[in-house]
Amino acid sequence: MKRSLNIVLGVGVGIINCIFWYVQSKIKTCYEVDSIELSRLLFTIASLVIGIFLVVFIARKQNNGLLDFKDGFKAGITYALFLALILSIFHYCYYKFIAPDVIDYYVNDRMHLDLLAKKIKQEDVVKSEKDLRSYFTPFRMFMTTTMQGLIISLIAAGIFRKKGQKLPFSEN
Repeated sequence: MKRSLNIVLGVGVGIINCIFWYVQSKIKTCYEVDSIELSRLLFTIASLVIGIFLVVFIARKQNNGLLDFKDGFKAGITYALFLALILSIFHYCYYKFIAPDVIDYYVNDRMHLDLLAKKIKQEDVVKSEKDLRSYFTPFRMFMTTTMQGLIISLIAAGIFRKKGQKLPFSEN
């Protein structure tokens, strides 16, 4: 079975992203959720932009400088899907096994700060807590990374699109 470069790069960059995420949580403390999530998000977006543009550019080079929009889009979205899959699996493992109490700590701390600052009312605590917890689902990680990848893939495919020259029609 021939492995596509898009899949290999998506999985490889996903693993690098997970290592970066884990190292960030060890350098700081895993309880600094805002800081870790921000640096992870920035690293993920950089990985998506650089990786998608790279795989679309390589797809164009492999096709002798020509690239249809759909082929460029397919290359970019394949990369993004595998990156998102690796990240969502690691997201589940991280919050389930590596740092299981981080979500509870973060939600309780955030709720306490919001109540003190009077950003939320006492009766809205349950809804607000549910909203905060929904941020930490692997499905959300998968969908946001995929949507970001979709948008970047559309842009990259549009930029690198190049059709071959059409020969003029002749009846002779």
